[in-house]
Amino acid sequence: MAAHDTGSLTSPYFHTELELLTRDVEAAATSLATAEPEEALRPRFAEAAQLASGAAANLRALGATGARPESVVAGQATLASIQMRVKDLEEELGP
Repeated sequence: MAAHDTGSLTSPYFHTELELLTRDVEAAATSLATAEPEEALRPRFAEAAQLASGAAANLRALGATGARPESVVAGQATLASIQMRVKDLEEELGP
């Protein structure tokens, strides 16, 4: 059973939204990777770019036709882990 089959989303809507989200995350990864932050912030920007790239890869996997339930669950767990690390980075950097 695909992830979208458990809710009320239609398959085309699910895939369109997932594709749009993936594009946004990929754009963020590119922006972070090409940014020129202050020297002290470069490691954090590099980590954030890597996290965004990982999130985009997981989002693409979630939208793959015929994705097995195990891979969807693993992708969701990885995305949750990435989300936690992004929150940690936000707190480290402050407002």
